Amino acid sequence: MSGSGMSASALVVCTVFMVMGPALIMLNQYILKSLNFPYPMALSGMGVLASGLFARALVSLGYVQIHRAEAIEGVLWYRRVLPVGMASAATLAFGNMVYLYLDVGFIQMLKSFTPVILMIVGIM
Repeated sequence: MSGSGMSASALVVCTVFMVMGPALIMLNQYILKSLNFPYPMALSGMGVLASGLFARALVSLGYVQIHRAEAIEGVLWYRRVLPVGMASAATLAFGNMVYLYLDVGFIQMLKSFTPVILMIVGIM
């Protein structure tokens, strides 16, 4: 792929990412508040399931190939993979739960304040 082709591809991917993020935020808030669906963990689980099915379809159709560098098994799996998976699940669940109680604008302001909090905690 030429340099201009890669630049155009990167521009398309960045644009899709920047559009889909806010769209999913608004959709989650609509489902949780307007449709009165008070189950943020179930909603997060459905999102992960949809992502997994989409990824599986891409692999099955041959658009993406999986290459394994090494297998992670046994104690290594419990030490490296399980904590990351648990933290990701908690982030998804609690991240959606907040839409039941706060407005999207306020949530976005809190998210943008995260680097300041990390810097303060890092200095302590």
